[in-house]
Amino acid sequence: MNSPVNWYPASDNLDPVGAPRLSSDADATEVAVALYDWVERHATETIAWYLREKTSKARWSRTLRFSAVTSIAIGTVAPVVAVGLNLSSNAIWGYGFIGIGAGLIGVDKVFGFSSSWTRYLATATALRRMLVSFQVQWLKSVHSPPVGPDSSTLNLQFEILESFVESVAQVVEHETTNWITEFHGNLNILEGSVAQAQSTVVTGRPG
Repeated sequence: MNSPVNWYPASDNLDPVGAPRLSSDADATEVAVALYDWVERHATETIAWYLREKTSKARWSRTLRFSAVTSIAIGTVAPVVAVGLNLSSNAIWGYGFIGIGAGLIGVDKVFGFSSSWTRYLATATALRRMLVSFQVQWLKSVHSPPVGPDSSTLNLQFEILESFVESVAQVVEHETTNWITEFHGNLNILEGSVAQAQSTVVTGRPG
């Protein structure tokens, strides 16, 4: 068995990993080892993708949230300062800063930066745990004393490979389904906000 290698996706997409090409005369053991390397690479690349995407989402989330908190804080303090300096006419600017802060929070929600950050981190963590468990099971199957014919050991290894691939696929599919649901929900919110704003412009009053 080859030593584990840290693989990273070559693009921004979660691309599939090509299956190993083996000669027709390869024995079952060679096939099992090649499949292990393939499956491990697929899992490692998937984890790397989620961790990389998590980093960019976290950066946007922190920036938007920090800017929102700062803007709302300024908006809250501004009227008090304006009144204290006998500049009451400028107190209204505080509402503008509060509105900007609320808008930034809305942008974060609609584009899902914070939610994607936490979801990607949870998915990567779950996949890493599964990968370690898979590696342990594989090493046990390789180094445990034989309990029967060689075919029994190979059948166990193939079962471990198939089970792990299915588990990884289920985790990724679950995360993707959650993303689609959230995306459609945020899109509906955005469309509703746009429709309300259009109604306000046309009628001159809130919809």
